[in-house]
Amino acid sequence: MEGKALYRACVQVQHQPQLTTLPDTSWRARLGEEKIVPAWNSLYKPPLNKRAGDLQWRVLHTIVAVNSFINIINPSVPDSCPFCAQRATVFLCFMVSVHAPV
Repeated sequence: MEGKALYRACVQVQHQPQLTTLPDTSWRARLGEEKIVPAWNSLYKPPLNKRAGDLQWRVLHTIVAVNSFINIINPSVPDSCPFCAQRATVFLCFMVSVHAPV
């Protein structure tokens, strides 16, 4: 076994106990559905175009650039929601806020 492959194997073995306890998606805690399995491939089927599918994929993986993330890169941008005083997260923007898309 070469050095890089040995390193990967060691990292996987070392972190496997922590990874098995993590949910498969961060939305599990918010939605509370344990039995439903995510079907990521359905995001790119018609009638959705690729851009809409990409946005939904980013929302599901909580990697949309909301103010709390942009604030880390550019501190002049406040990390709060522009509509309320709460910290802007993906969950706030797409679920909690009264300004969230329906």
